[in-house]
Amino acid sequence: MGPARIPPPCLILTPPGGPDCPTRFDRPGQSCLLIDDHGRRLAQAVWQRHDGGDCVTLIAAPTQPGPAGGDWAPPGRWRIALDGPPGPCWALSVQRDEVLRGYPREARQSWLDDGCYRDQDDRGWPILRDPPGGPTRVQRGDTVNAYATGRRVLRAGAVARRGGGPMPYASLIGADLGGDVLVPVDRSSCHPGMIVRGRASGGFAIMSGSSMAAPWASRWLAGQLARGARPADRQAVAALAGPGPCPVLPAPPQRG
Repeated sequence: MGPARIPPPCLILTPPGGPDCPTRFDRPGQSCLLIDDHGRRLAQAVWQRHDGGDCVTLIAAPTQPGPAGGDWAPPGRWRIALDGPPGPCWALSVQRDEVLRGYPREARQSWLDDGCYRDQDDRGWPILRDPPGGPTRVQRGDTVNAYATGRRVLRAGAVARRGGGPMPYASLIGADLGGDVLVPVDRSSCHPGMIVRGRASGGFAIMSGSSMAAPWASRWLAGQLARGARPADRQAVAALAGPGPCPVLPAPPQRG
């Protein structure tokens, strides 16, 4: 007898105000389309099997109508369910890659919605790490972007220049690590952002975010390589930055 056959996963996607749309798989490597009652394509599902287990990726259609006759998905609260008998635990994550025309690039975000999840305490201060034994399954821990999960990727996180604490907008590696190395991006938790040069003469802007940490970490690493350092892996790179699990790099120079 061969190994036991693992049943294909069945996910049920329900758009706002729409019907349940189940996936239909027979074997790993397949993809299927999820169609609503009007024949519009809401999403495409792909079932992949890796050494670490199974992965089902749902690629939703854009929520902004494009050309006439194109597929688009309604914005709002979507529901996703795993159908079938109890089995192994699944991890769920959500990402976005679209921007609405005419809106700020930062305005379009997707998230997992749970009424029990809290990102602020009673005083209005951000809750930076998940409380142990919390009532919600939505968590901030392990929210690092999928692009940063490779074995050789150096993850640069953002901290405040004053205080050195993690910024509320930053994702986490595991339960509480802000990155392999950290960069002082924001002036403080109350004054976010750093001064960056503009294209025009004398131009500048105040910008924030972990995307500001990545180029400075690259510049720092290039300087280390120019001085002869040859770190073999990202643990060795982090060791060049200093002791501890999340060493903080020297702050970028500020020019007004």
